[in-house]
Amino acid sequence: MKQIFFSLLLTASICGAGEFVDGKIGQGITGRHTFEPDVFAASKQGTAECWFSLDAPIQEIKDAMLFCMGTNAPGWFYVRFFKGGGISVNFKVGKDYYGARLNGLEFKEGQWHHLAITWGTAKTSFLKIYIDGRVKHQQFNTPRFPDSFSPGKFALGHNSGNYSEEPFPGIIDEMSLWSVPLPPSKILEHYKAGMEGKRLAPEPGCTFLASFEGNADFAKGPEADAAAIKNFVRQSGRMEKVLKYDDELEYAYRFEPEVKAAEGVLNDGLDSTRVQWNNRYAFDVILELSQTADLRLVEIVTEKFSKWNMMKELHVSFDDSSGEFGNPKIIQCYAFGKRFDPKVPNTDESCRKYIYTLENPGKANRVKVHVISDAQGNFGEIRLCGKTAK
Repeated sequence: MKQIFFSLLLTASICGAGEFVDGKIGQGITGRHTFEPDVFAASKQGTAECWFSLDAPIQEIKDAMLFCMGTNAPGWFYVRFFKGGGISVNFKVGKDYYGARLNGLEFKEGQWHHLAITWGTAKTSFLKIYIDGRVKHQQFNTPRFPDSFSPGKFALGHNSGNYSEEPFPGIIDEMSLWSVPLPPSKILEHYKAGMEGKRLAPEPGCTFLASFEGNADFAKGPEADAAAIKNFVRQSGRMEKVLKYDDELEYAYRFEPEVKAAEGVLNDGLDSTRVQWNNRYAFDVILELSQTADLRLVEIVTEKFSKWNMMKELHVSFDDSSGEFGNPKIIQCYAFGKRFDPKVPNTDESCRKYIYTLENPGKANRVKVHVISDAQGNFGEIRLCGKTAK
């Protein structure tokens, strides 16, 4: 499975005009590409990383945007190369711009380089630019960062504020965004891994990861990527979860069959984010633990949003490591605050959020939630609580 996108709270789609080409690791990407919606979790601190290769020596290229967040409005964040051999990093705060500029770079045509930018406000504000694993520029106190990023899309290889500007003159690969400023040791580790041809694996704090292992035929590439995005997000697990219980367990998940128009993340620890379905038919959600656990609680937060239809039952079954799911435990869904009664032909117009629980279901390494519904709806969260079996 191609690992192109990683996010806690968001799914995304990719669109643009360009092509997949040979990259630093596998395939990279050229041209204009847009991801939506926003992919940064926070603006006050973070990290942006990628590998790039230029089509000409840096002294010969025109000003060119590497990537930018949002549009030319307060909260705009962008990184661009400028003629003469430099990189600038800029944040728009109100009507003013703050950032850093690194001059005197000597990148040759076709050479691969690793770029990392970190910023934050620990004891004082700081902004650092790393080239090939080493800090090449850092400044303190002066940088200011916006309270939030400009609304809009994440533009890779082009200027979202000026589409007439030429796209980035080169190849971009292994683009990642983080909601935390990575330490120098981690930046160096990522650089060395890339030099050895090893792909970056998602870690806590990573909100976006694009590896671009797409179809070489770009006409088919974006569609293939969109499917891989959804798959990867759903199986990624929580990275910066908000714990409701102190014994919550991590898991990966998928839908069978694939649910269309799913958004959000099932297991980020937040009821407010959700995975929704627009299809009115039964389907399964498969939750996979890394090892067998003794489950104390299964908590399912769900609601429907098609007013005149019903969620009917949740069938929850468990695989105790035998490779087969046992007989399901049936949970009748609510209507008007009462359990759904198939003998009563009513509809629940409230579209309220309900929480369903199963206590002490026993040992399992997989859990299957089977939904029976003629309503469109969503899961806000599925929590598995317990302890890993010894």
